[in-house]
Amino acid sequence: MAAVYLLLLLYEYMCSNLGCCVLSSCAYQLNKTISEGSSSLYLYQSDKYNLSWRKCELLCKREHLEMAKIDSSETQTHLVRLLQNVSRGEIKAWIGGRRSSDDTWKYINGTAFSKTVTEYPDETAQNCLFVMLCKASSSRYLFVSDNCDEKFSNSGLFCQYDRSQTSSCNSPDFSYGDKCYVKTSYNGKDNRIDWFNGQTYCNNNNIQGVIAYSYLDDDKITNSIINLVNDSAECVQLWFGVRKRVWFWKRDRQPVKYFNWRSQSTIESSTGDCIYVDGNLENKWFTKDCQDNLNYCICMNGK
Repeated sequence: MAAVYLLLLLYEYMCSNLGCCVLSSCAYQLNKTISEGSSSLYLYQSDKYNLSWRKCELLCKREHLEMAKIDSSETQTHLVRLLQNVSRGEIKAWIGGRRSSDDTWKYINGTAFSKTVTEYPDETAQNCLFVMLCKASSSRYLFVSDNCDEKFSNSGLFCQYDRSQTSSCNSPDFSYGDKCYVKTSYNGKDNRIDWFNGQTYCNNNNIQGVIAYSYLDDDKITNSIINLVNDSAECVQLWFGVRKRVWFWKRDRQPVKYFNWRSQSTIESSTGDCIYVDGNLENKWFTKDCQDNLNYCICMNGK
């Protein structure tokens, strides 16, 4: 009798979290799987459109998997292959990225940023940071918040390398401590770049991220950057690898460095804090409220 009671409690718990159809043969079924290297992606489907982000997470754990972490263009290509030829109409699938509610400024590696930030009142979200460097100023640098989709000229992007892990530091633009810094040759539209594309560019080139170091109060660094960008410029604006309300992967709590948004201009001001992929719209990323229900969930094993 006790065993039956325990089973009923377990069933009630599962109903409250995954819905009452808790077996693989019920509402949630494996639609497709695809493997590449040591990792595999699994596409689970719900005929009842009742998969919230949290239910997707629990479904993956039930299958001894984790929600998908799409952290590179290669993994995104892997995901596209997974969603190819799925013929069940609307294809909206949760992946394991979400936005934190933390309003403190942090480096892209998750450590706290302690310097003073200048923030201006604005109707739109200002969750990303740029640094203003000036030659003739009593304050040689100023950290300013801005919309993440604001585009600076190509001069506004440097990438940071770890000198011990890359040959790129053999001929850097300049070095400091155990890091070296290289001005990029990004050739985006109008030769201008926003924070997301800068982050993705550096990450795809095996670099730690948009310029992200803590030595800007050193005159050597300040002067090196200003002179590299434009010898005649009095002030320059550079995207900086710091932001708040960080996007992170649930799998390992690591910050999202690769992005594949459909429309970056609406992401920061959106109310949705969880990421999904739309297989009908070029497999681009969108956000929804984490409590909203979708019909697909992507899980992952491996790395």
